[in-house]
Amino acid sequence: MLNLSVWLAALLMGVLLGLLGAGGSILTVPILVYLADQPEKLAIAGSLFIVGMTALVACIAHSRKNHLHIQSALFVGIPSMISASGGAYLSQFVEGEVQMITLSLIMLLASLVILFPVNLNRDSSYTTSYSKAKLSIAGLLIGLITGFVGIGGGFLIIPALLIFSKLAMKQAIGTSLLIIAMQGFSGFAKHAFLLKQNAEQLNWMLIMLITVFSILGTLVGFKVSKRMSQYHLKRLFGLLLLPLSGFVLFNNI
Repeated sequence: MLNLSVWLAALLMGVLLGLLGAGGSILTVPILVYLADQPEKLAIAGSLFIVGMTALVACIAHSRKNHLHIQSALFVGIPSMISASGGAYLSQFVEGEVQMITLSLIMLLASLVILFPVNLNRDSSYTTSYSKAKLSIAGLLIGLITGFVGIGGGFLIIPALLIFSKLAMKQAIGTSLLIIAMQGFSGFAKHAFLLKQNAEQLNWMLIMLITVFSILGTLVGFKVSKRMSQYHLKRLFGLLLLPLSGFVLFNNI
């Protein structure tokens, strides 16, 4: 039986996803490895399923508010699905510790992006003037990272959408969730195939329970997002990632 900390952490991850639209999913792999005692490879694969399902539910909630730009999602999402599968394929050639070290560095990068953001926010309605090529290139790069270390990559997707799609922040958040779901499921499918080839089995009971708790947290976060300061929440989350990235790095060197 898993301890309470696993469920609370899964709820927190979901709440952050609902509040911020991205970011919370980067906690999934550490939750699975350090709280649920999952091997790195299994944790990364399971994370992609959990992140994909949670992001999909959050995306549906945002779509009801008209916070979704399908065309931009496709230009980023389709290339990212291809490269997420590629990232998963490449992961079989390295040890799990290498993936965790890579994750720790990405967590550090995410922390810096959150704590020292470039002012890209646009309160006006989005336009459809965007760079298709740059969106697709961004999708390829982000998907590769996603498939390799099992994260959603929202902290990279949202700036790409703001810059290259000219979306307002709310539309960028909703659109990023659809992209996270697309690349998450693609990366998961490849990881699951590789695990099956190696006769390794995912703990589906664990994955589904954490997914449910994460989704519940997402719905709560989405409901209360209007009543809370996203600026202060993001800064707190960025500060949380700093020691967490150090912890992950220290445990894998």
